[in-house]
Amino acid sequence: MIRFIHRQIDTFVYLNNSIMKLLLITAMSLVLTSFTINYSAKVKIKIFVVDESSLTVEGAKVTLYGTFENYKKEVKPLFSAVTNAKGFVEFKDLKEMNYYIHVTKGDLDNNGGNVETEELHVKGKNRFEIMID
Repeated sequence: MIRFIHRQIDTFVYLNNSIMKLLLITAMSLVLTSFTINYSAKVKIKIFVVDESSLTVEGAKVTLYGTFENYKKEVKPLFSAVTNAKGFVEFKDLKEMNYYIHVTKGDLDNNGGNVETEELHVKGKNRFEIMID
């Protein structure tokens, strides 16, 4: 009888340990998954627009494209915004990749220079100055 009770206790302890391990692995997986999702969603880029005199340009339209072909044809923009009084725009929740930037204000634009970003990174500066003329 004592041997039977001892076996039952051993089985209970073994099952309890197995369940605890499974719960711990599941919890760690959920934590790591949510960390990865939040971490990757924090990529942002800040773009400063200046004129030929290096003065900041307020009210310039800044458009981001995902491919050079879309940039050239000016189709399928990913994001678009207008520069503030300090001459910059900020785009958030971007993917880690290269972007093509098109800036216009009136008859001024950045065609012919400073169009492609380097690959953006979560911990990178991701700041670009674009001159329009």
